[in-house]
Amino acid sequence: MKSAEEIMQILEAFDLTRSFRDAGELAGCDHKTVAHWVTRRDAGAMSAEAVPRPRLIDPFLPKLEEWMEASKGKVRADIAHDKLVALGFTGSERTTRRATAEVRAPVEMLAEEVARLHPLPEHPYTTAFGLARTVGVDQPTIQLDWGIYSVPSQLAGMSVWVRRHGNEVVVTHLGAAGPVEVARHEVTTPGNPRIDPAHYPPSPESGVPPTNRTLTYAASWSLQASSNSSGGRYPREL
Repeated sequence: MKSAEEIMQILEAFDLTRSFRDAGELAGCDHKTVAHWVTRRDAGAMSAEAVPRPRLIDPFLPKLEEWMEASKGKVRADIAHDKLVALGFTGSERTTRRATAEVRAPVEMLAEEVARLHPLPEHPYTTAFGLARTVGVDQPTIQLDWGIYSVPSQLAGMSVWVRRHGNEVVVTHLGAAGPVEVARHEVTTPGNPRIDPAHYPPSPESGVPPTNRTLTYAASWSLQASSNSSGGRYPREL
């Protein structure tokens, strides 16, 4: 039985080659099959759907459905085949296996498939969020293409993901509630940190939030100290 799609492929192959044999080679069928469908099309005898041919198993399907229902979908195809043969079925066991799969309830088949399916990850794939970075402890900043960008100080020491989005840099943190955007900056160049004062807590001595100038200097100093592997103390506010 040819599907509607297969018939269209056969006819398209003939229209391209105008040869039954060449069209058969393109469509993967016998040239007589091509001639059959071309003749039907030319005679206006094409139907919207291919007419299914009777199968040897068709008269036995009600009995197969009965066994399937009685066994709650657990009847084995080989056993069902032997029972059908005893009732006069002359088809192959392969045909019985196909029919057994057809008459099974989808929900029962799904229950078996679930055990074989790979579980979805608990968290979404982080590749979509960009590159992984660890937030600095002394300075809650991350680097991307040698540019420095601040993130909320409560994320110090934690992992975040950073990516470029047009002219912006987007920082995402994956917490218990899922992915959350925690910072967004304009793209900068090396030596010109992008610092948001709101990412820093007030000074414990004065209770006054640090200035952008102080934070920019501190971030630059921290990067230089890290590059020189010399460490150092946090610079005084300017």
